[in-house]
Amino acid sequence: MRLAREAMAIWRSDPAYKPFYHETGLIWIDGKGFMQNVIKNYAQLEAREKVRVVKAEEVGELYGGMFANSNYNDMTEVLLNESSGWAEAGEVLESVIGTATAGG
Repeated sequence: MRLAREAMAIWRSDPAYKPFYHETGLIWIDGKGFMQNVIKNYAQLEAREKVRVVKAEEVGELYGGMFANSNYNDMTEVLLNESSGWAEAGEVLESVIGTATAGG
C-alpha cells in the first residue's frame, strides 16, 4: 500500500501521467472484512486519502444519484475511496515513451 500511494502521487503530479489519470472515486462492496483492513492500513500509514466506510443507502445520494437504485444484497456498509482513480493506459504509455525518447 505504501508503494501504491507513492505511485498515486506521481500519477497526480507528473506531466507525463497527470493528463491521463482520472480521480473518480471507488465504491467497494465486501462482506469479508476487506473494508476494515483498508481503513486500518490507511490509518497505520497516516494517509490523507479520502477513505471511509459509509452506509449503503448513503451511496445512493453520492455522484449525482448514479447509484440510487443499486441493490447491495443485504450489505449495510460499503467502502468509499474518493481518492481512487483510473488511467488511460495506452495514452499514458505513449506519453512516457515519447518523453523518454525525447530525452525529457
